[in-house]
Amino acid sequence: MSEPIKPKSRWVNCLIGSLATAFVGALLFVLFALPLFLEASACAVASKGCLHASYICRGYNSYATEHHGNYPQGKSSTEIFQVLLDGHYVDDPGLFYLPMKGKVKATTPHLSPENVSWDVTYSDNSAPSDQMPFVFTTGYKVNYSPGASLSPSNPPPAWLSWWLPRPYMAVGKVNGGASVSHLSYDGTNPGFIPADFDPTGHVYRQLTPDGEVSP
Repeated sequence: MSEPIKPKSRWVNCLIGSLATAFVGALLFVLFALPLFLEASACAVASKGCLHASYICRGYNSYATEHHGNYPQGKSSTEIFQVLLDGHYVDDPGLFYLPMKGKVKATTPHLSPENVSWDVTYSDNSAPSDQMPFVFTTGYKVNYSPGASLSPSNPPPAWLSWWLPRPYMAVGKVNGGASVSHLSYDGTNPGFIPADFDPTGHVYRQLTPDGEVSP
């Protein structure tokens, strides 16, 4: 005849069962729900960035209008944006910030690279074509050739690509239009540069908050 289960043993078994259930639930959340939540958050940030990009592009064009078609000069996107701030073509330094690793929102009108979350397409003191991405979320490298792809500056490990949330980025064009760009899970975006892009007569450069991206 078996001995009855002692109350303490029942309590221990219940505790172990509860812990196992909580562990499985947490594991399922991390594997499936968390990536969806992070992807939704990234999309929301990019959507907000579209509004910022539109204001930046308008300020850029207003500067050119008042300077006989000449555009702000600088060795980085930070320097170009500082020109817009100093001239009051953009009055809110927070427009140059989006939440991302290593970035903080500016609290004064003086920008540093840590306050800027945008790269700029710069073309010999002239406006890029309306087809071209003008301002776009930093952290990527652009090849300025017809139909070229966008690639992350620090690509994620390949073995994590199945789990990482799909990245999004905000893109503004010089005409003031802006949109959310849906990237591949590895952070690339084939066709980021239009296939009918014609660079003849211009040298296009990518300026990050810290300086120019080397070819």
